[in-house]
Amino acid sequence: MSANPFLDPDFLQCPFPVFRQMRETAPVMYMDELKTFVVTGYTQAREILLAPERFSNQVNIPGRTSEAATRLVDENWGTTEEHAK
Repeated sequence: MSANPFLDPDFLQCPFPVFRQMRETAPVMYMDELKTFVVTGYTQAREILLAPERFSNQVNIPGRTSEAATRLVDENWGTTEEHAK
């Protein structure tokens, strides 16, 4: 996998194999090139969406809740088992 797989022409044509490899080998990874974390695992993404007080790109937001993320996960995403594949 190249340093930034999102710029690879093969990725742009069909991203699914890269995302599968990322989920299997590093569902949460820091990409130096992007200066950000990339989350591809369902379980990890769900945990992040449901806990903005722990996972935020902003500093010092005590008591902040994420009702929209909770609704998104509960109403539209189904169970963990369905999306962990």
